[in-house]
Formats: sequence, structure tokens, C-alpha cells
Amino acid sequence: MAREDPHSEPTPSASVDEDARRNFFYGIGRCIDRWAYVDRQLYLVFRLVLKLDPTQASLLFYRVPTFGQRLNLVEDALRAVFDRKELEKTWIPLAYKIRGLSLIRHIFAHHPVEQLTNARGYGIYIEPFLRTQLRKNGLPADKEEFEIGDLKQHSHAIAELQMALVEFSRSLNRPPPAAAPPRNPISQKE
Repeated sequence: MAREDPHSEPTPSASVDEDARRNFFYGIGRCIDRWAYVDRQLYLVFRLVLKLDPTQASLLFYRVPTFGQRLNLVEDALRAVFDRKELEKTWIPLAYKIRGLSLIRHIFAHHPVEQLTNARGYGIYIEPFLRTQLRKNGLPADKEEFEIGDLKQHSHAIAELQMALVEFSRSLNRPPPAAAPPRNPISQKE
């Protein structure tokens, strides 16, 4: 149930369930922590693709202030090194997932938490303009707030994303398959 004026300050309930509050904020913290690991994996992909030493890579990567801009930086680096066909198999599906989940990350990181009505605990109000974007990523049409179950589900999705990024960065760090040594016609017996 939405507030009459979603931009007004929520009215705190007289009875605050401290356990529910603590669990909700723990869930937000867990999601933000997992996103920090995703950000670190993006840095590693950037460094490995451009074959930079850690000092050079961190200077360039962490100078970019927002997550979306860093993701664009990584994609630019990948496009500079790999052809589109290679990226379609590996990076593009992963980037699509990152972009979808980062919309939810944006809400968790930048929207206020409020105590929900009907003793449902705490939640994060989803602005109407963001609901349209989120629906494209499978969010139910009537979803107006993220609650504790949504935080747990998002945390699990980020953990899977993080593992996919680890595998992707490992693939960049592997040497290419060894080619068969050239045949030396002089050393062959006749």
C-alpha cells in the first residue's frame, strides 16, 4: 500500500520492531557488500583485458565515480580487445545481467528506507519511473516496495553474478591454448 505522498517523510510507528529493523538494515548492508565485490571483479576484468599493472589500472578505473560509468569503461576495454562474436558468447549476456541487477542496486543504495504499514516491517519505496524499468527485468507489476525477502533474493542473485564474473576474469587470465609446434622438415627422417 503506497503512501499518499511518496515524497513526504514517513511517519514512524509508535512501536518499532528492533529485530525487523536490524534484519532489514543488515540485508541492505549485505547487498551493498556483495556489490563491492562485483565492482572489484569489474576492476580485475578491466586490468586483465588491458594488461595493466595494478597501479595503472586502479588509477584509471577508480577515478571513474559511478558504477554505471565503470561498467561502461570495462565494456569499452573489452570491445577494444575482442571482436563482437567473442563478446556475444561471453561478456554480453553477463553485462545484460549486471545492468538489470544494478537497477535494483541503485534503489537499495540511494532510496530511503521506511517502516511499512500493516506491521510488515521495513521497506524501500520504488519510485514509479523506476518500476517501468524494473518490470523489464521481471519485477511484478504491482511491486511498490522492496522488503526483506527481496533483499535476500537480490543478495543471492549478486552472489551468482559475482561467481560468473570470477569465472570470466579467470578466462581472461588463462594463456591461449598452445598451438601444435611447427614441424621441422630438416629433422624428419626420410
